[in-house]
Amino acid sequence: MSQMEAMKRFMVIQPPSFNGEPNAEAAEHWLRRIKRILVGLDIPEERRVSLAAYMLVDKVDFWWESMKIVYDTEVMTWEEFERIFLGKYFGEVAKHAKMMEFEHLIQGTMSMLEYESRFSELSRFALGMINEEGEKDRRF
Repeated sequence: MSQMEAMKRFMVIQPPSFNGEPNAEAAEHWLRRIKRILVGLDIPEERRVSLAAYMLVDKVDFWWESMKIVYDTEVMTWEEFERIFLGKYFGEVAKHAKMMEFEHLIQGTMSMLEYESRFSELSRFALGMINEEGEKDRRF
């Protein structure tokens, strides 16, 4: 599939852009959504990074331009892109904050469904805390 054909198929879906808003979850959600679109459209691996990068706007576009100086983005794999992107926009500080949020999560005024959803979402940041079979159930 040519780059032009891949771009046309990708843009028809109206993929979201990412502007670097200071919310780590927004970065992760954007990346997951872009990946889902690329996989769903069966875009070849060698086209994925350039298509995702096309959706980086504003200050993130400037950041990506600087990454082109450091990395050979023409041959960058999707896994490398994910690692670099998440390292920048969902770094260790954000991961630690999510782990602490999980550690102190209480149901409070949330419904059971809301609590279970938040618990599941945050538990992936605390895998070291819930690595034993019954530990996840106990914490819930």
